[in-house]
Amino acid sequence: MGDMQQPKPISEYPLGRDLHASARLYLQHLFWNIRLGYLLHPAISRNVTPQIRIADIGTGNALWLLELSRDLPSDAQLVGYDISSAQFPNEESLPPQVRLELLDILSDELPKELLGTFDVVHVRALVLVVQAGDPRTILSNSCALLSMSRKRDFSSITRSHRELGFSLQNGLEYLCVSTVRYSLIFRFLYRLTDPTEPGGYLQWDEADMSAFQSLVLSSKATNAASSRLVQHELQYLRACGFQNEYVLPSATKKQRSLAFYLSLCFWVKHLPDYFSSSSELELIAGSRLPKCNVSQKLETDNHLMALEDFLPGIAAHVARVEEREIVDIRDALETTLKSAIEEAGKGVALQMDWYTCVGRKV
Repeated sequence: MGDMQQPKPISEYPLGRDLHASARLYLQHLFWNIRLGYLLHPAISRNVTPQIRIADIGTGNALWLLELSRDLPSDAQLVGYDISSAQFPNEESLPPQVRLELLDILSDELPKELLGTFDVVHVRALVLVVQAGDPRTILSNSCALLSMSRKRDFSSITRSHRELGFSLQNGLEYLCVSTVRYSLIFRFLYRLTDPTEPGGYLQWDEADMSAFQSLVLSSKATNAASSRLVQHELQYLRACGFQNEYVLPSATKKQRSLAFYLSLCFWVKHLPDYFSSSSELELIAGSRLPKCNVSQKLETDNHLMALEDFLPGIAAHVARVEEREIVDIRDALETTLKSAIEEAGKGVALQMDWYTCVGRKV
């Protein structure tokens, strides 16, 4: 692969920001809600405080924040960040806890006034924003926004509890255990208080396009076009410089023939490892979501709409660079997409893997 000509990078976001694209984001939000069953991971939601500060990275039309605002105290502060305001709702229509601002999460230097200010940072569906298949810039910048761990305030704890090393939140447990403390059965309930309060939480929900597959759900359907669809899509991204070779250093030449195209999003399945290897985070939860037949149609429609969003961006790119390879990919993708939409209407589903990870700043 070393003698292969390097692709010319393209920095523009490859999807649209028009009415059609915004409608797709509403559909995508519904899909994530069905798959996850929550907005904030339970490890985070049980630690919500009245004045919690939450940042949403790549907020788009801010639907995640808007829905979350209904379940949080009025003193909560929710801030949505995006590199473009094109999909922001009208400012006057926002709840009082919500505000939307411009921010480039890939910036080499974030505004100093934002560093260490948020209790929760939420990241979702940035697979096409991650540069060269390496999420560490976004991961590091997101961590920089999180509040630091700090010593607990024991000033309101009674002397007896303080001597025993219990915080107020463990007071009830201590009272219950004390009544049976001579019973060996309940001794495991004793728990010492951590002298530090945890830092902020990072929740990252992401799609793994490398696990894309088409499923034939009807005996009357075929999936020939759907099976070719993702290959054309990833070929275009590779030609635009979104691929990354180093993620598969030990692959054989035969393996690379396919893996080279999938390396764009190969990192997603290793997102828990990125969290674990970060010196700034403690991995709390990280897993691939189980398959969900209920959302198959929703997932298929969302992916096909995203590919329709792709086409204008490809056309604009073709007009600038006039490269034969990209022209051919554009034509193949457009033709295949029309056939894949027809297949979906006859009983073909498009499916990929979805991951969610939660880390706590240390």
